Amino acid sequence: MKKFEKVPIGGIAAKDVLALWREGKLYQEVSEEDISDEELQARCRQEALRYVAAIDGFATEKWRPLISEVWERVLSDKMFSAMLVMRNKRQLNRYFLTSLVFNLQARGIYYPAGKVSQLRLHLTLEGTNKKNSIYKNIVNYPVRLEQRRRLTALMEDLLPSLR
Repeated sequence: MKKFEKVPIGGIAAKDVLALWREGKLYQEVSEEDISDEELQARCRQEALRYVAAIDGFATEKWRPLISEVWERVLSDKMFSAMLVMRNKRQLNRYFLTSLVFNLQARGIYYPAGKVSQLRLHLTLEGTNKKNSIYKNIVNYPVRLEQRRRLTALMEDLLPSLR
């Protein structure tokens, strides 16, 4: 079992703090009383938008002009917004978000796996050059059938904008 200890951030360089965060090794202690569920949901949504923006350049030519709109719609949808927060840790569920990215890649939103591997997408999302627990445990956070159907419907709604 992992044990964590409180470490003051004051003496750590900003780039080192960022590296720890990207590797999933930095945790912020938040009192349950400090933040409402609605505020946590809004924060995670904004963090998710920043997180996926790192791979905007991997969107296919067809979808690149709408990639921000794609994510706005997906993350605003109740079916997906409910999955954004890991309730036990009260933080962004990067596992599920990465699963969504891979699912959107399979739908042609991002370049296909033959051109851009899922590992490369993951490394770019995480801002690192090695696999971390997000990539290794992604199988535990699949996009369910009803969620895949909802993604299809959301993408079909955007298709007229592409013509």
